Amino acid sequence: MEEKCLHERSVMEARLLEWLSVDNLNRAYGKTREQIFEMFGDDLQPIAYIPNEYLALVDPKIEDEKIYCGKAYFIDHALRNHAKTEIQTSVEAIDARQYLHIQAVLDDPDSIKETFVDGKRTIVFIKKIGRYYAELTQVETCGKIVLHKSYFNQKKEPYAKLDDIRSCLTLSEGGTSSISRVDISTPAISLESRDNVTTSAGKDNAST
Repeated sequence: MEEKCLHERSVMEARLLEWLSVDNLNRAYGKTREQIFEMFGDDLQPIAYIPNEYLALVDPKIEDEKIYCGKAYFIDHALRNHAKTEIQTSVEAIDARQYLHIQAVLDDPDSIKETFVDGKRTIVFIKKIGRYYAELTQVETCGKIVLHKSYFNQKKEPYAKLDDIRSCLTLSEGGTSSISRVDISTPAISLESRDNVTTSAGKDNAST
C-alpha cells in the first residue's frame, strides 16, 4: 500500500476516534440532536474511502473515492444507535474502535448489494468479521459519497436475499440523492449497532 494511502487512512481513523472520544460523548450525552449539531457542527469530512475497483458500482460518474460524514451526525447516531428513537445509549456502551472496521469492509467486501432506503439508491458493502458488518453508502446532490448507515455485530447477513451486484451483467441506473442527515429535526436513523435490524428496504435485513 502506498505511503500516501496509509497516511490518509491513519488520518481518517484518527478522526473517527477523536469524534467518538469519551470527552465528546460525555459532552453530547443527554443533549438533543439539535444541541449536538450546534455544539459540534456537521461539515462533511472524509472518514473512509472506496477502492477504485468498486467506485463505479456506487456511481460511474464519481471521481472522489472518499466517503464523508459530519461530526455531529456521527456522534449523535453513535449515541442513538436504535433506529427511530431519541433514547441515547450509555457512553460506556460505545466501542469507538468498532467503527474502524468501516474501512476493512470497504477494502474487501464479501458482497456488494444494491437497495433503496427511503426511496434513495443505496450501495451496501458487507463483510463478515466474526459477525456481519455492513456499510450503506449514498451519493449526495453535491456529488459526495456519504455514509448513510453502518451496521455491525449482526448475527445474520444483512440484505441476504439480494444478489451481489458484481454478479449482474448490468448495474441498475440510479441518480443522486440527499440523505436525511441534512434534516437535523428528524430522529437518528443511522450508524446502528444491534442484533436485530429491519429497514424500509424490507424483511431481508432482519435477524432472528
